Amino acid sequence: MLDFSVVLKYSDSLLNGLWTTAWISLLSILIGFVLGIILCLGRLSSHSVIQYSCRFYISAVRGAPS
Repeated sequence: MLDFSVVLKYSDSLLNGLWTTAWISLLSILIGFVLGIILCLGRLSSHSVIQYSCRFYISAVRGAPS
């Protein structure tokens, strides 16, 4: 059986961990979104150096050629 007195005893630490997890998750989503937009625009660029660098990075990170 779960002893809720232990959970209540450490509730401050558990809530702090929950807040930290939520903060890191939201920050990661934001960074990924911004990086994705930049790579998308780079891949659609008319400059071949930018286009191929973005294509190479995307292929390397995905692990599969496009």
